[in-house]
Amino acid sequence: MEKERKTFTTTIDKPLQNRFKAKCAESGIKMNDLLEVFMQMYVDGKFEMVLQLNEEKTIVEKK
Repeated sequence: MEKERKTFTTTIDKPLQNRFKAKCAESGIKMNDLLEVFMQMYVDGKFEMVLQLNEEKTIVEKK
């Protein structure tokens, strides 16, 4: 049975998007496939993002 797919649109820092796109191409991975894996790992509690008071974003592995 095929998964139902939904379009996901957001804004991303352009230099970061360009580097991500290049890295995915270099690795032969579709950007949307990798993003979906990141999203699934976050939902599954594999990692969390910690926001500091200075608004820096840090992703840490959940223990």
